Amino acid sequence: ASGTAAASATLDFTTGINSTYNCYALVIDSLLPVTSATNLYMRTSTDGGSTYDAGASDYGWAKSANDNQSNDNADSEMSLGDSSSNTRSLSGIVYVYSPSAALPCNVIMELSYTDSVSGKAVSTNRGIRFASANVDAVRFLYSSGNINTGDIYLYGISKTS
Repeated sequence: ASGTAAASATLDFTTGINSTYNCYALVIDSLLPVTSATNLYMRTSTDGGSTYDAGASDYGWAKSANDNQSNDNADSEMSLGDSSSNTRSLSGIVYVYSPSAALPCNVIMELSYTDSVSGKAVSTNRGIRFASANVDAVRFLYSSGNINTGDIYLYGISKTS
């Protein structure tokens, strides 16, 4: 599946995430926010995208910048990165592991962007959805404003044996 932003409030993947694959890769290609200094978030759903979890401590995530690891954060979204400018895009891959296992869902991210505070290159590298429930949909959104342009592609990864 794929999603293309055109001043979109969200990019949602409500089909394609199921028990077919043990791991899913979401390839983010040059997402650009409408508004500067905003965070890109990912939320998960257990009901096919009818609702998305956004409680104060539903997710945990951490990021690193210039070899310095930030503390783990509990939040209402999984923060994938922030944008210092609406002229600098965010790109990378988000791996979602065992989403249909009814366990806390682990996420590994490798995203490249420019930090809104320091202006330095940052890489976001891990996250978790704390609840023990299946994940069958994901939503991407910025903390303020829309997603101006960019694409996200969903791929299932199968094991060979």
